[in-house]
Amino acid sequence: MVHAKLIDIDSPDIEGDWETFRPNDPEMFVVTLWLEVGVEEDPIGSDVFTINVCSPAWIQQLVKTRQWPLYGRGYMIVNEFRFTEIERQLSVLVSNCKGETWEDVADLLDNFACWEYGMNGRQGDPPA
Repeated sequence: MVHAKLIDIDSPDIEGDWETFRPNDPEMFVVTLWLEVGVEEDPIGSDVFTINVCSPAWIQQLVKTRQWPLYGRGYMIVNEFRFTEIERQLSVLVSNCKGETWEDVADLLDNFACWEYGMNGRQGDPPA
């Protein structure tokens, strides 16, 4: 059995101290996070999964401007950006993904965050 482990989080949107980072507009924001995920059984190697942490108001604005439905894959919707809590929630979510192989685990993770190697056989838009 293979168990996923959150190794690191990076972001193109955050500079400086992650603990005190707050979006410019606390009511309408999106922050892209790159989750580096590996397995507990093998500390060498990892893959990247992308998730957009956003506010309900940002989602509402995005839906208003689109001409087709918005699906939830690749989004984590929160009322406020508190990195410590977001990191904790993502760590729990990742650690609950288990499978017979890494591909099984990556496919599970790909249901909520976009795996760098594909969309789990699905077609459609990746997150904005």
